[in-house]
Amino acid sequence: MSGGHWGSNAYLIKDSLEEVSEDRYIRTDFPELSKIFDLLASILYDVIYDLDHDISGDCFIMDKAKFQGEAVEKLRKVLNENE
Repeated sequence: MSGGHWGSNAYLIKDSLEEVSEDRYIRTDFPELSKIFDLLASILYDVIYDLDHDISGDCFIMDKAKFQGEAVEKLRKVLNENE
């Protein structure tokens, strides 16, 4: 395994979103953003991780349309539930 096309760095996005969402100032003054960032962190991690490894050839997303549809649906659900 090569470690992904982008160096398996999806965790950087996840960690950054979690750090921002957990910040006391953000949680207090921007609670809706805090919640959305927290919910998006793990979804984006999973999607980017899979894309990273698909591009590198470490593993393959066999049904790209299905994968994309499911990923988009998960993201939309988070955003729609927090309107």
